[in-house]
Amino acid sequence: MKKVKQLLLLFVIFAFSASACKKQNAVNPPIDPGKTDTPFINLNHLNDLYTPVVFPDGTPSAGIFIYSAYPDYHHVEATGEGFSCVDDVSRAVLVYLRSDQFATDTAIQSKTFLLIQFILSMQAGDGYFYNFFQSNGTINTTGVTSMATANWWSWRALQALSEAAPNGSGRK
Repeated sequence: MKKVKQLLLLFVIFAFSASACKKQNAVNPPIDPGKTDTPFINLNHLNDLYTPVVFPDGTPSAGIFIYSAYPDYHHVEATGEGFSCVDDVSRAVLVYLRSDQFATDTAIQSKTFLLIQFILSMQAGDGYFYNFFQSNGTINTTGVTSMATANWWSWRALQALSEAAPNGSGRK
């Protein structure tokens, strides 16, 4: 009889705990991951970091300055690496592609196209990507953080190119 009471008590405790922990409906609906624009996104800083770039073969493109220095936020090159990189340019492509403004803003479309040109121009013959572009107009092919190997900046470049493709996963 004692075991029955213990089991009954355990069942009652469990039942009350379960009802007390019942998930309440959120006041705000969850964020739809397919819609990434919110009133909190402001493209002004990204637009400021955007800069035209011409590759040694004459290909026009655009890069994204890696750094801007306080207090006036002037653009700064990463010493020994470069001033723009595939990783940051790829992120910028993803931001522009996912912006609600992309479908109607030809300036954003043009910027995105030129950023994609940058990514394609940074691709090595083996399909991977060099990361850094230097202010002297050359690709950093020897820096340890720029070599075209299987690495995170190559994967991010492939992600950006995939989402930019006509049937890419980023635009519906």
